[in-house]
Amino acid sequence: MLLDASIFSRAITSFDLSSLKKFMVEGGEVIVGRGTSLDGSLLRNLNPKYLSAMNRLEDGSMFSILEKGDIYAKARVAPGATFEELFNSLAKEGYYPALFPLYPKGTVGGFIATNGSGFGSYKFGFVKYKKAVHENGEKGSIVTLVKYDEVIEVSQEEKLSWSSLIIDGTKRYFVPSIYSSLVGGKSISVKELVNEVFRASYRLVKKDYVPICLRTTDPSFFNGFPGELVIGYEINFNSPAKYTVMCGSVKADELEEVFNFLRKNPGVIPFPNLRDYDDLQKQILSKYKRRVKIPKHAEFIRDEYIDATRCVNCSLCLDSCLAYKTTKNAFYSAMGKLNRLVTEETAFE
Repeated sequence: MLLDASIFSRAITSFDLSSLKKFMVEGGEVIVGRGTSLDGSLLRNLNPKYLSAMNRLEDGSMFSILEKGDIYAKARVAPGATFEELFNSLAKEGYYPALFPLYPKGTVGGFIATNGSGFGSYKFGFVKYKKAVHENGEKGSIVTLVKYDEVIEVSQEEKLSWSSLIIDGTKRYFVPSIYSSLVGGKSISVKELVNEVFRASYRLVKKDYVPICLRTTDPSFFNGFPGELVIGYEINFNSPAKYTVMCGSVKADELEEVFNFLRKNPGVIPFPNLRDYDDLQKQILSKYKRRVKIPKHAEFIRDEYIDATRCVNCSLCLDSCLAYKTTKNAFYSAMGKLNRLVTEETAFE
């Protein structure tokens, strides 16, 4: 089975998989992008057929503009395209997605399917709540774009803001330049700001650490988190409540402390979307103990197996993986094979 970037995927190697199968769904088909989701929903699927998300539209392009306005536009985008690829392609058009994740290596379709939040969430909230910002369709993903080159940065909360950012403890709000006559503050290039966001998100990916995002209505809970929180944002509109999301990392060997923290603080949820724990995650949350359970068939490669459990599905390796470039399917990639090895699969192509 394939894993994702969630803490539940890192924890599953501590369990006998047979003890968790009753919480999973056997078979079926799953469309998978690059496996970078932090919500753990991929784990519910046991031995499905993994299908790749198309990374180009029928005409061979990555996106096509469907309609344009003075500020907003709609585009059809290949769901298997990463946000990094989409940003590079949109640059000449002067558009940005209205809402996008902090980490650029995830796919457009995956972000939509998991109802993500991120940069732009102060105004646009989640992908889908009362309003749908983006949608997946049969012929591609329909993405809301905004056209703005600059934003006004302010240090105090401003209801006209479209985005907020918290980086290394400093909170900032960003108002579209169309409101410059109504608010004071310095102008900043959106391109520069997006690059700053992406640089900060890459700091979550480092050896022997596990990335995590936490969502809560009470940011004071973050004070007890047993790890480093680097970057975050506020969710204000198109949401059932006002949330703060903070993302960071924790030492892989201290994952048990994270689960203890989550058990003691039910007001903190380790997902940047609106979902709550499913039955599988509740089982992992309640029973997790720090250990690596090595199946009998892998005893002869014990050290290599333990190394394989350190993969956090950052997907950076996919950029140079020949198997992935050829098949466009993470199942056949090096990352996918590590996932399959640590979930007790023995048959490899």
